[in-house]
Amino acid sequence: MRDALTWYLVVQVAALAIWPLLSEALAPLKDRGWAAAKAAGVLALAWLVWFVCMLASVPFTRATLAFAFIGIGVAAWIWAWRTGRLPALRNWLFRHASLVAIWEALFAATFVLFALLRAHEPAIQFFEKPMDMAFVNGFMTAQSLPTQDTWLSGYGVPYYYFGYFIAASLGKLSGVEPGVAYNLAAATVPALATVGLASLAWSLARAAQVSTLWSATGSAIATVLALFCGNLRAFFEFALSRGWLAADAGAALGIKNFGDGILPGVWPPLNGLWWFSASRVVPNIQPDGITEFPFFTAYLSDLHPHFVALPFEILVLSLAAAHVLSRGATLRSPWTQGLAALALGGLLVINTWDIAPFWFLYVAMSVYSARFCNWRWRQLVAAAATPLAGALLYTPYFIGYGGPPLGIGLVTTDRTPVGTEVVLFGWAIVLLAALGLFTRWCIGDRRGWIVAAIGTVAGVVLVVIGQPSLGLLVALLGTLLPWPGVIDRFDPPAAMTVGLAAFATAMLLGVELVYLDDVFHSRMNTVFKFDENAWLLAGLAAGVGVALIGRYTLRARWLVAGLACVFLVGGLVYPISAIVTRFGEVPPGGPTLDGFTFLSADERAAVRWLAEQNGISGRVVVAEAVAPEYDALSGGMATYSGAATVLGWAGHELQWRGPAPVIGTRQTDLAALYRDAAPDQLRTIFDRYSIQYVVVGDEERRVYGDQVTTRFEGILPVAFRSGSIVIYRAR
Repeated sequence: MRDALTWYLVVQVAALAIWPLLSEALAPLKDRGWAAAKAAGVLALAWLVWFVCMLASVPFTRATLAFAFIGIGVAAWIWAWRTGRLPALRNWLFRHASLVAIWEALFAATFVLFALLRAHEPAIQFFEKPMDMAFVNGFMTAQSLPTQDTWLSGYGVPYYYFGYFIAASLGKLSGVEPGVAYNLAAATVPALATVGLASLAWSLARAAQVSTLWSATGSAIATVLALFCGNLRAFFEFALSRGWLAADAGAALGIKNFGDGILPGVWPPLNGLWWFSASRVVPNIQPDGITEFPFFTAYLSDLHPHFVALPFEILVLSLAAAHVLSRGATLRSPWTQGLAALALGGLLVINTWDIAPFWFLYVAMSVYSARFCNWRWRQLVAAAATPLAGALLYTPYFIGYGGPPLGIGLVTTDRTPVGTEVVLFGWAIVLLAALGLFTRWCIGDRRGWIVAAIGTVAGVVLVVIGQPSLGLLVALLGTLLPWPGVIDRFDPPAAMTVGLAAFATAMLLGVELVYLDDVFHSRMNTVFKFDENAWLLAGLAAGVGVALIGRYTLRARWLVAGLACVFLVGGLVYPISAIVTRFGEVPPGGPTLDGFTFLSADERAAVRWLAEQNGISGRVVVAEAVAPEYDALSGGMATYSGAATVLGWAGHELQWRGPAPVIGTRQTDLAALYRDAAPDQLRTIFDRYSIQYVVVGDEERRVYGDQVTTRFEGILPVAFRSGSIVIYRAR
């Protein structure tokens, strides 16, 4: 409880520290950036410390983080005082106390909900949590930057790692243990995203002169659709459990392994992992059809980049909205553009997949906003160059950067079945179509109906030739695309809403046509990454769209609001059932935020001892077994202690780095170390990888045989012993 409260206060104070600058940068938003300051505060803190420590010999310690923390707050508030803005900020807070209280209650409630969900399944053990823990703990242990890869000692950290660095910075500053920091970070991400999205939807609706009631309705619908609803798989399987659907309905619906583990009359399913199947709906993508959505990702709580990036994606959208709502005035603001550079560059190093959609959206909204200012082309170029300025802020990230070979492939045979598309995005298709038709009716220009008709005809043709999913998306895009001369007839907030809806649709269509050819040589990752982006954008546009329709129409608004409620009910079957399932699970010893509770007493003692050695001499290098992927104790001593190991999950290192002969060499050397290398060869292996400790435990016995129990007796001195685990000193 105390750790959670300390962490929560650190996030809150970071937001308060930077809010004077946010109130200037995001002045066009109705809350003057109060909600967005939470994500911006932790990003600014992490970036400042990271940038300084990467370029100067400044230690990455709690003291450095605290100094930066205090420095940002003092500088921001002194600036507000020196420029005379302090009285205005104080008066704004008094006048909008109720709005601030709503955002704070929303943030706290979401944080508590997801902290409780983690407390009921705290183990950092399953799925890819050990991988994420290896990154987070590596940074928490590091005393200087750059640091080495936890799973490939001597090499720099691979992957887009900045989200892990943010989590580690909060953990270090809060003073919580790494196992607790992981779970608190997993609770913080959805809380930041929820308050940020609710605020953005509210600001867009109010800027469109929508009433308070409909603006609140639209904000709530946007937040629930984007961040809390699930796809319709759980709804249909609930219907199956009640006998409303036949077991063979899965083929028509396009749902992979539909009904597995579902018993008549039983809901939620007795299988505690039933919720995972909602992320594996697409039946025809190889090697797996991953279809995550924000609530699933938060519930799963793998601290993957696409999950950690959510609040910072919303921050970028909020900055784009500031340009749109100010009709381009904020394009001249150094505070808005500076924060935009920080956020856009942040997405590059938090989740590189995001630069395609969110950099494009930011530039498009900037160019649209500049049209109101009659800017010359040079100024337009300057506005569009903000993402490049953001990349410059993160230049140290690219020093020594390497990645796997990539290419572009064309989708030919495994397009998403139309039933699957409806199960995944039926809510978006209906609500965004309603938004598109509503805008055409509002504008009253027959060219809009012509564009919609062309899209519909093209969609029908695609259906006839056997491409129904393409046809459905093309028809939807036709109802949303603007036509020449009409863009000036939209109110700016409505234009942004329709633009987000059209772009979300274009993303869904795009992944049916092309994909990024990676190590899997399939479109699995492309669908996985961009579908979740499209989900977020579609949820925001659909919620604000309901608010816009609620303002301008009398009859249609109740029809559209009713449709939204139907989809909300269907989509909420998943999160409500998943929450009930999780709260019904009680870990050994009761709920806790300590993610290391699954370790045995001997393993915890060894991890604690190695962590102490890290504190004495910097990150140590250990040799331990190379076990199969997804084994929590493959590289586990390094993962949970913060040390570096010779080799952890080999397959993941290959995904991050591409073909790397060193990985095979290390596997061979470790096998020789634990099996048959002569004493003089041991020294060569130790020197080659700067190994300081050799671990012998149950994992090593399982991988290399029982003979490792006595392998190093009389050869290496014992540095630590607890039960079945012995750690030998190599140096």
